[in-house]
Amino acid sequence: MRRNIAERFRELRQSRGLPQAVLARMASTSPVTVNLIERWGIPPRNPSIRRRLAEALGLDPRELFDEQEGVSLP
Repeated sequence: MRRNIAERFRELRQSRGLPQAVLARMASTSPVTVNLIERWGIPPRNPSIRRRLAEALGLDPRELFDEQEGVSLP
């Protein structure tokens, strides 16, 4: 399951033409966070970071993370 979120996240980022560093900057997080998602399928624990990443990709956070990982957002 973790591999699915990694692949999906990478595809979404690349389809929008965003390098990892640019997406990270848009979401006010570090490029390491983006890399952890794409390489290992590890979503951020912080709901605020999940929300900002999803919004930077033009998605609802639940659409990006909940369906893939069962991560519950407040």
